[in-house]
Amino acid sequence: MADSELLHERQDDGPPVDPWHIMIGAGAASLLFLPLSYLPSAFPAVLALLGGLCAAGFAISLRPRFALLIAAGGGVAVVFAVGMKLAAAWEWKADWDSARMVVGVLAGIAFVASFLVGLPWMFGQLFVWQSGDGGAGKRREQQFDKGRLVGQIISRTIVSLLVVIHFTAIVSSVMSVPSPGRDSSWLAQSVGATLRPYIEFSYLVNAYRFYSPEPGPPSLLWFHLTYADGTSRWVKVPNPDDPKPDPLGQEYTRRLSIGESTNQLLPLLDVPDIVKQRRITAGQLHDIPLLNHFRLDYPDLPAWTVQYRPPMEASRNLVSDYARHIAAKYPSEKDPNAEVTAVKVYRVVHRMLEPREMADPENAPNDPTTYWPYFQGEFTKNGDLKDPNDPFLYWLIPIFKEPRTPPPTDLKNLNLPPVASSGGYLIRDCLETHARMKTDQGGPKP
Repeated sequence: MADSELLHERQDDGPPVDPWHIMIGAGAASLLFLPLSYLPSAFPAVLALLGGLCAAGFAISLRPRFALLIAAGGGVAVVFAVGMKLAAAWEWKADWDSARMVVGVLAGIAFVASFLVGLPWMFGQLFVWQSGDGGAGKRREQQFDKGRLVGQIISRTIVSLLVVIHFTAIVSSVMSVPSPGRDSSWLAQSVGATLRPYIEFSYLVNAYRFYSPEPGPPSLLWFHLTYADGTSRWVKVPNPDDPKPDPLGQEYTRRLSIGESTNQLLPLLDVPDIVKQRRITAGQLHDIPLLNHFRLDYPDLPAWTVQYRPPMEASRNLVSDYARHIAAKYPSEKDPNAEVTAVKVYRVVHRMLEPREMADPENAPNDPTTYWPYFQGEFTKNGDLKDPNDPFLYWLIPIFKEPRTPPPTDLKNLNLPPVASSGGYLIRDCLETHARMKTDQGGPKP
């Protein structure tokens, strides 16, 4: 009885259906997945994928203590993942990326679960082997039970440790966000840095931080593409004006996480003087004012450390990947074969109105001045940053209001396109001016 536990656990009243038969059907579906991917319609392949995974899961649910049965389910998931990889490599189907990752994660979970479930049996066999009593009898059963008990303790300890790690990651994600006017816990920051790979993998960053201690402004991504035919276009992620909106709004909400993934910023006590000077000089040269430098008579001017927000390396790498993807997926609207010559990326913080602003009927939640675009760089179609020393890199490109009355002296020579807003204000959109500037090595050119 002890020797059969890896396959059949203990003898009891089992299910009326042999789970191995169901698992064989799941394996057959996984083998059919690749040839079905060759068909013009993706429906047969998707049906085989969902049917095979559901069958494997149902088989495991019938006997959740079958270690080899669980491992077989992981093997089915691996076959599906390999089929997706080959289908994409042979260009039969190129859109299995997310599904392949999910199936791969399921396979990993199945193999880990199989190991943990089979650990008591393995320790039981180990104790029997060490005792030197390879035959049957009461002593062998005693040795096996003793080893199985040790294996159960180790298995449960590992599971408990995984649970502790998971909840520790949740707590560190919540506690590492500072409350207004205070610093966050150094212990939470240290633990969060240690568990960063798991936190990112489990996506315990955006949602948990968004609601603790209070929701913050969302980060959007705006891309300005320039083509060899002389045209350009904006691509905004997420796009509230999508012509084919998701009726449930889930797609828009999920795509907000793309912008949030680039919102991992380096902490700054102050902006280096050389960085300030380069930005001031470039702003004067191209008539794009630095708000704090000109000290315009407008309220709520952001501090230096708010205007300059360099991202961490992980966020910079993601911005490069996003730029490459956008360049490949969005051709010129005039000539689809025109080459992409530049992709400018902006991380746009959609600032939320304060109570006093909400009281003003001229203010709207989607007013252009509520968008704070931070320049993330100009990239080639392959995602290579053109100029890492661009004076505007990681700086806020201001969009601000100006009274309709004669402007201050500092603004008389600004060559910026005004956009009339409701009431007695004009809106100076420096973003449009900056997006149309050419950037080469050595800095932007007018």
